[in-house]
Amino acid sequence: MTKKLLKSVLLSLALTTSLAPTAILAEEQSQQDNTSSIESISKLREEAKKEVYNEGKSQRVGSDQTGWVNVPEDFKEFTKYKEQNEGRLLQYDRNNEDVVVTLEQLDAYPREDLIEFMKKSSDVELHALDKVSHVNSTLTPYFIEITKTKLPFADEAIMIQAKYGPNDNPDLSSQIVYYVFAPNDQKDKYYVISVVSYITDDAFIKNQVEPVIKTWSPTK
Repeated sequence: MTKKLLKSVLLSLALTTSLAPTAILAEEQSQQDNTSSIESISKLREEAKKEVYNEGKSQRVGSDQTGWVNVPEDFKEFTKYKEQNEGRLLQYDRNNEDVVVTLEQLDAYPREDLIEFMKKSSDVELHALDKVSHVNSTLTPYFIEITKTKLPFADEAIMIQAKYGPNDNPDLSSQIVYYVFAPNDQKDKYYVISVVSYITDDAFIKNQVEPVIKTWSPTK
């Protein structure tokens, strides 16, 4: 899913980094493609900002394996990774993919091969470190922030906020926010909710992410 969301960004980067100094026509083409990508992403951002999660505009999605949340009523399940992950990872988006919501259930963290000082970390912390490692290795973020927090249903939770794409061109950037947590009444289970979007301002968390997160529960 992330690869699809990055498609426009990667295309722009490929065009701009492969230019020869004398390739004037190629440079003009890349500028046109960049402009087209920026216009396209701008439209998606405007659509994403229109999202309303109030009553009557949302639907309940998820499973008893991943937990349940409310998402906009026009979101559809994106099933590409569902079978591959045996139902432990579910994704929902609109056809234009301006916002993607992912629900994931994780096992207790395998500690056999951990170096000694990391064994003192909680499973939530270790799973969060894995997500940070994934972001760093696949998305080339130019901004990343990790915050310990609390949720209405989880006293132990970690939020990861990452912005990625060409940092010299925020118009082509995207943002992903993860919440990794262990519910208070299910201390042996671990969950992740992530929301990814072309919206890169910090209001995205308050307006788009938190309205999803606060609706999570283990049952429908």
